[in-house]
Amino acid sequence: MVNILEEDLWKIIVGNMPISAKDLLFYSDKKGLLMGKRINNPAKDYYFVPGGRVFKNENRDDAIKRISNHEVGLILNSNNYTSIGTYDHFYPDSIWENTKVTTHYIVEAILILIGDEELNFNIRNQHSDLIWINESNIGKEKVHKYSMKYLSDILMFRRSL
Repeated sequence: MVNILEEDLWKIIVGNMPISAKDLLFYSDKKGLLMGKRINNPAKDYYFVPGGRVFKNENRDDAIKRISNHEVGLILNSNNYTSIGTYDHFYPDSIWENTKVTTHYIVEAILILIGDEELNFNIRNQHSDLIWINESNIGKEKVHKYSMKYLSDILMFRRSL
């Protein structure tokens, strides 16, 4: 059974422990990396890839599928994604405004290759809009440094194939 914490306990944990998370890297060779403009801290007002925390007793595949459905409305199957590594993300803030709670995520980056077909991504409760970021427009948008790193790593990975 998946265990979702009450907010007071969650705040204590975020303030004192790293959080396990999955970031979803929807990537198209033609379009680039899908990012949304975040409406919540951390990384508020930056373009960032969809992602989320892993719940207690939630296995990896279930977490990836839940996060994808929740963040962009896309239902994945286990065969169409792969891990490109684990990253540390440190933020000076948290979802709780006007507090001194900082956030540390240990993130598994999940690469989901998208073909040229049009997919209908739906904005959920974390982003105000979704755009494709690539080498031609990354300098024109307010992209968070962690998402910039993802794009760089994906491009290196794709060139090495």
